[in-house]
Amino acid sequence: MWRNGEARCADIFLPIAHIRRGTLALTRPTGLRVEYVQQNNIKDEAKMAVNSYESLNDLNAIISDDIREGVTLEYKGSSIFVDRKIGAICKTMTALANSAGGHFIIGIESDAGKPSRLDGGVPGPSKLDWIHKIINAKTFPALESVEVLEIQDGAGSYYVISTPPSIHAPHQSDDRRYYKRRGPHSEPMEHYEIEDVRNRPKQLLAPLQIAWITEDQVVFLHFKNNSESDAIKNLKCRVESNVEFERNGINSLSKRGLRELRPRVERYFLLDSVTTMLMKNSEAELRVHVSYDFRETAINDSASLYLTDLMDSGILEPPEIRALRAIGDKIHKLSSNIGQIRRDTEKIAHIADGSGLRLSQRTIRALNNVEQLFDPYEFDWEGYKILLEISNEDAIALYQIFGVVDSPQGKRARYEQLSPELHAKFEKVFRVEFC
Repeated sequence: MWRNGEARCADIFLPIAHIRRGTLALTRPTGLRVEYVQQNNIKDEAKMAVNSYESLNDLNAIISDDIREGVTLEYKGSSIFVDRKIGAICKTMTALANSAGGHFIIGIESDAGKPSRLDGGVPGPSKLDWIHKIINAKTFPALESVEVLEIQDGAGSYYVISTPPSIHAPHQSDDRRYYKRRGPHSEPMEHYEIEDVRNRPKQLLAPLQIAWITEDQVVFLHFKNNSESDAIKNLKCRVESNVEFERNGINSLSKRGLRELRPRVERYFLLDSVTTMLMKNSEAELRVHVSYDFRETAINDSASLYLTDLMDSGILEPPEIRALRAIGDKIHKLSSNIGQIRRDTEKIAHIADGSGLRLSQRTIRALNNVEQLFDPYEFDWEGYKILLEISNEDAIALYQIFGVVDSPQGKRARYEQLSPELHAKFEKVFRVEFC
């Protein structure tokens, strides 16, 4: 877990040419902890699917509520770690990943699937690193979409190991056999079952794409619904980072979330500038945890993003090419409607002053020596930089006010935090309106 402000200063040489003129996205197959909640599940499995096991109270509730093992839930005593029973761990995790995903909880003793007691946890130092290493090394292909939570209790620790239904299934355990969940048991798969899992539509398991997006030197958190037909609903987001952001957009996203993200729709949330983030921490990282409803299924998902991974990366399609393509599309659309444009032009041709000249409002005001200020919402941060002759950081600070969606009160509060010198430069050129 990172702490806000856990950053360090360093001498950093930034190859800006590689990260400026383009849009780069670092993405990964989404899906850490995807849980499928089926309407006809038995009572215990339905409880498991909506519960998250993140504290000692949650584990005690398993005992008190008598939540039994099932297709998506298994318990083992701490001795499995003490005795280093690697085969049993890999067998259960591959079975869960090959089936509907779920939780493997270490430190709960059970009898015929019924949880009996917490056994005090695994003694000694943390086993987090060891768990990740054995699962990565002893499963084939490696189970990478695994999340491990350590819950400490005095001298011992409990471990909740979670996995989604894997997009890379089927997976072999360390004995080179394929397993799946049948009720509360992990059992070998038949050949036809292996083929069924291999051919299942894995791309629909987690439709939400999570990525960094850099536009010039500005970094955005990017969400996209990759589904062609179904909306993502009730999206909740929790963000952890080793960099403290200047903007509060992430806090707003965390508090409210998104009620709906329609098919193929994208959303961008401004974080900060590349330079600022890397100066605060040369290994800037972001971990995003989301939960949402998709096709009447509750899904939990996580993604870890590393800003430094974008350094020295190439740009496959420069923004100039994208701009030319967009212009071509607009010209094509314009040409198809040129007849209507001509007719509309003829209708308004009579709108002229006494001399027959049609002058713009800006031109008329200039001729009358009336000061004409620009609309700040028509410019991006580079426009502010050029017109005001200010630094990148000041220009981005203005863009964080006038270039993003926020309430008028929020825009005003951030504007008042700017320096008086920046206020003076800005107000000579732009209107100050918060809308």
